[in-house]
Amino acid sequence: GKTHTMFMFGQTGSGKTHTMSAIQQLAARDLYADQDGIEPWLSVQYVELRGNRCFDLLASSVSDGRRSNLRPELKLREHADGSYAADGAADLYPGSPEELCNLMDMAQSRRATSATDANYVSS
Repeated sequence: GKTHTMFMFGQTGSGKTHTMSAIQQLAARDLYADQDGIEPWLSVQYVELRGNRCFDLLASSVSDGRRSNLRPELKLREHADGSYAADGAADLYPGSPEELCNLMDMAQSRRATSATDANYVSS
């Protein structure tokens, strides 16, 4: 199957989260436009790159003994063709545009955020 990636990069407070939300809704509708109730065909992974680390935002939370509700850390691997994959990332299979949007909203809510001068909740 084909692999597609949505990647947002930019300065804190530049509107990445707002822009991504609108793009996700439009993409979800378009992806399911020609599907007639067949079994889920779309696999979704949602990861957060933070510095040189990668975290799974769809997997169940983990604990390190001191803190709970942490996102599992993944290893990024480069393939021979130059593509990358997050080893061990959860694959979920939404059956409708609504399920896809709900998955993306859940993952979005799990992103690491903190207050900055530019934005009260920023990642």
